[in-house]
Amino acid sequence: MKTIIGAFLFVLVAAAAWAQAPVGTISGVVRDQSNAVVPQASITIRQVATGVERHLFSGDDGTFSAPSLAAGPYLITAELSGFKTHRVEVTVATGRVSAVDLRMELGQATESIVVAANAV
Repeated sequence: MKTIIGAFLFVLVAAAAWAQAPVGTISGVVRDQSNAVVPQASITIRQVATGVERHLFSGDDGTFSAPSLAAGPYLITAELSGFKTHRVEVTVATGRVSAVDLRMELGQATESIVVAANAV
């Protein structure tokens, strides 16, 4: 019985500690020039301070989400064949969701668009 109570208390304390971690989320939608969603776009989220990257793809509905990111500035890069590379700078705040909608333009991947903004 003591083991079960001890395990329960451990899980409870660990969950409370994790909940207070200084993290936030980046999420958004990838769209093209005509406002249509862009599925399967390659999304790279790089923390500016450390260079640590997270890679994901937009879903069939164009959405993406990267939870549990350390607070601070990030560079988001979206790529897909037939589109220009799109880059956006965003700052993740503790306990917040930074909404970032990416607008991709038709063109060669060697061309890129850079947008600097702070999401609130």
